[in-house]
Amino acid sequence: MAKAAEAMKSLIAASSTFQTMVGAASAAAAKASIYLGAYTPAGAIARPFALVSSVSADRFSKTGLSGWVENGSFKILIERDIAAGYQPDDRQNDAELEFRNLIGKLLEEIADLSCQPGYLVLRSIEITDGPYRYESKTGQPEVMGCWMAAEWGLE
Repeated sequence: MAKAAEAMKSLIAASSTFQTMVGAASAAAAKASIYLGAYTPAGAIARPFALVSSVSADRFSKTGLSGWVENGSFKILIERDIAAGYQPDDRQNDAELEFRNLIGKLLEEIADLSCQPGYLVLRSIEITDGPYRYESKTGQPEVMGCWMAAEWGLE
């Protein structure tokens, strides 16, 4: 599963939308904002970020009389601070629309990349919860995020 999680991390990092969101100049730099299973070794949350956690252990599906193929699933959390202009409560709908558009673009790029050689093959990717909005700490920017589910591998 660790190999698949690293491949999912590479897939997200290759998205130009994710790179722009985290202020990274390259996919390699964007990987620093993608965590596997925990936020950071020190437990600090550095937004914006993606968190990839496994839902299922490696699965093997029968493909015929003598063949098996590896597959599995991930939950992915995306969070970022809400821009100052969207902080007031009367701008909540605008903030949500902007975030939904951003995540839609991210999902489209990930789906397109997963069809290219060298990337993890996804069967599906979707938003399962959110977007949600919360105040992180007094005096800190509000946060918007969502959970996604991704199924990888062949059937």
